[in-house]
Amino acid sequence: MIYGDNPVKWNERKADPNDPLGLNTYTYKPDITAIMQSGNQYAYCMSNPLMYVDPTGNIGTPISWALAVIAGVAGGFYGNYLADRYGLTGWKRAALITGVTVGGAAIGFIAGEFLVGFTTTFLASTPAVIMSLPTSVLTLFGLNGNNLAVLGRYAEGVGYVNLAQKLGASFFQIATSVWDTMSATQQWAANQKFIDDMIRQGKHFIFSSNAYDTLRNAANSPFADEIRYLERMGYVIVENGWKMIPKK
Repeated sequence: MIYGDNPVKWNERKADPNDPLGLNTYTYKPDITAIMQSGNQYAYCMSNPLMYVDPTGNIGTPISWALAVIAGVAGGFYGNYLADRYGLTGWKRAALITGVTVGGAAIGFIAGEFLVGFTTTFLASTPAVIMSLPTSVLTLFGLNGNNLAVLGRYAEGVGYVNLAQKLGASFFQIATSVWDTMSATQQWAANQKFIDDMIRQGKHFIFSSNAYDTLRNAANSPFADEIRYLERMGYVIVENGWKMIPKK
């Protein structure tokens, strides 16, 4: 688990002329990405249970495609039923079954796209909506504290502390009386230590402030520094600027 699918070699030598068959003995070290993924309960669906399903355990499939296949198969059976009911044969039978199958697949795909778009851009995104939903609904959409840490601009919107407490997620906070006595360097060091701890635990970061808006309108804020640091650590912004996850 901790070495991953592509173990990292301490003593690897590229294109070693003395070992054309790759028979050297190497010393391996754990892959930090594999360690993070080992604690990710949604790795089976590429860390996004809202958009992907994986019924076979082999490959994540976009929900839209899965629903298209299911609806298409159902449409094929229904088309066959209609053809039998009305006694159709030959090309008329084939045309009816094909039409209903294709129509069912199209409806399934459109329904899947709507479901994904609705959940990722509405239910699973904005802090104001998250704060209004019951915990059971948040858990259904994978928004539980086991795999999340919250960041954001201080005292903006619902506030990152309130959002973290709603989700049961990790957050960073130092008493104002202590924080105000720290230098900017000390403040960033404390922030960085928290982020590094969360990365080691394999957590995803959900935001109380929009990342894109912050980078555009508050580029010198501590939160903007945190976003840029996460990018350097291999994280990417997803869900319209409300979350960051490890790059695939």
